[in-house]
Amino acid sequence: MKSLTTLFLDRNKFTGTIPDFLGKLTELGQLTLGENRLVSPIPESLGSLQALYYLNLGTSGYTGPIPDWIGDLQALETL
Repeated sequence: MKSLTTLFLDRNKFTGTIPDFLGKLTELGQLTLGENRLVSPIPESLGSLQALYYLNLGTSGYTGPIPDWIGDLQALETL
């Protein structure tokens, strides 16, 4: 799965935290987690997703600050 480039997990009623293993999907360009029931924090492991250009957490239930390391994702165009 390391070559996975798109992962849409929205509208699944997921609860809890965002799993750390997503940070191992190093080719991931799009990650959508909207319309779930997620809690903070955004795991630091997502900071290794240097190909990530689209991250959607909209209406996911996530609250809290956006971590500073998000700014280090140089490919990120949409948050």
